[in-house]
Amino acid sequence: MEEQLKLVILDSDYEYLKPLEEALIRRFSDQVQIQIITDPAYADVFFHTTRSIDVLVVDEHFYGPYLDEHSIGHILVLVPGIEISPHLPEHVKQLVKYIPENEILAAIEKMLETVSRERKEAEPAVRPDTRVVAVYSPAGGCGKSLAAVALARKMQRLDVPVLLIGCDSMQSFSVYLDQEEYADEILAARLQEPEEDTYWYILQNIKRGPLTCLLPFEKPLYGMGIGLREIETLLSILKERQDFACIILDLGSEFSEKNQRLMEEADVRLLITQSSRAAARKMKKLQQNRNLLPGGETLMICNQYGTDHSSMSGETRQEVLPAYQDWETAMEDPVFYRIALQILG
Repeated sequence: MEEQLKLVILDSDYEYLKPLEEALIRRFSDQVQIQIITDPAYADVFFHTTRSIDVLVVDEHFYGPYLDEHSIGHILVLVPGIEISPHLPEHVKQLVKYIPENEILAAIEKMLETVSRERKEAEPAVRPDTRVVAVYSPAGGCGKSLAAVALARKMQRLDVPVLLIGCDSMQSFSVYLDQEEYADEILAARLQEPEEDTYWYILQNIKRGPLTCLLPFEKPLYGMGIGLREIETLLSILKERQDFACIILDLGSEFSEKNQRLMEEADVRLLITQSSRAAARKMKKLQQNRNLLPGGETLMICNQYGTDHSSMSGETRQEVLPAYQDWETAMEDPVFYRIALQILG
């Protein structure tokens, strides 16, 4: 629940304050904590303790240097005549005391609105939870890594902070990088035994650009001692930090316990197949064991790029990637924009 604003009025003239008090309670009591002090002795006791006040309305006879010892956002000094001092701090405003009540109420309301706006601007932005997308194919060579890379690139063009992570042993997505770069082997050790600086090592091994990715290791993942536990540690740290709105996992083609678990942990699964008989049979076998597949949002791409163009059941298609002469052109297909927008909701 949002903390109420604190309004304190300090004036010994209760007869003057009474109608103002009633108007303030009617207008602000549901959103503002109002305290009115008319007794000078009680005022001394009240301000003997350090106070935090959003708006203070004070008669000029109560205004003094002692108020500087307290945390007061805005001060409205009520003066009895028309002479107003120009030498007051920025957060102190003055108003003639015996002007119409609605003008004083308007001045108080404006101060409260300013405090409320300042409080909201000071609040840290709430980041949405990181979404995880698992890209998987039961058949090798179906364009799984191409789809993962293309989807990550499209999300970045939509100004979505996205990170691509290769989870198959050979980290196949690296063939689409502009140049060969590899992660520091120390990162593997930090994922095996996480420490306070593990996130720092993760950041040091992220390549940023048109494709933001965790750099692949030069050796296969199993050679680095990285398995399911280490990848789950990596995901846990990244999701806790929330620096990326989306994490795309490029999984291997084997239907292993590791890939099952990672698909279960993902918010969205993107299945890649091809219009070839072998790929169709492997996908059919996967569909026949749907109890092994996690529930939730699943999208599919039937990739015709670089295949024998044989037919596949239309019921299993979500999107189709047409045949292209090269992977650079295939990667620019609008299908990946549509999937990116669907994932982002």
